[in-house]
Amino acid sequence: MPDRGSGSVGVLDADPELARELSPVRAREAALRLRARAIEIPRGRWLPDQRLFAETRPIGLLMLGGLLMRETIVGEHPAAELLGAGDLLRAWDDAEHEELLHRTVEWTVLGPARVAIIDPAFITRASQWPEILAALLAAPRSARNGLSCCRRSLTSRVSTTA
Repeated sequence: MPDRGSGSVGVLDADPELARELSPVRAREAALRLRARAIEIPRGRWLPDQRLFAETRPIGLLMLGGLLMRETIVGEHPAAELLGAGDLLRAWDDAEHEELLHRTVEWTVLGPARVAIIDPAFITRASQWPEILAALLAAPRSARNGLSCCRRSLTSRVSTTA
């Protein structure tokens, strides 16, 4: 499915958890300055569009809402990872890197997703608040919330319950 642009978003308004280490005054100041381009990704199979990311050369995509599944198959061994709000991902890296073992990667949007494009300009602005950068780079929140999975039947279980 194609990605649809949806303007810009106040990153701390959409993900206040990123400012948890800031004082209220610093959090308000950061919230006014930290905006990023946002895109909507409709439910279904997702093929990350290289052209969408070519202009900004993003560092990552910050999940603001929805649920993505990244399914990787190495040989006959599938693994799935669920990504949700607060996770930072680099979907375009899947196709570019040679690996020791052949693998296939597929992305599926399980619920309409919204992501903020974290690009070098955003990182430059956010560098005034190292606590925000640390929160961005922290362990994925979905993993801390128990959403990561490695089960052969995940796709069928999610499909039948969605």
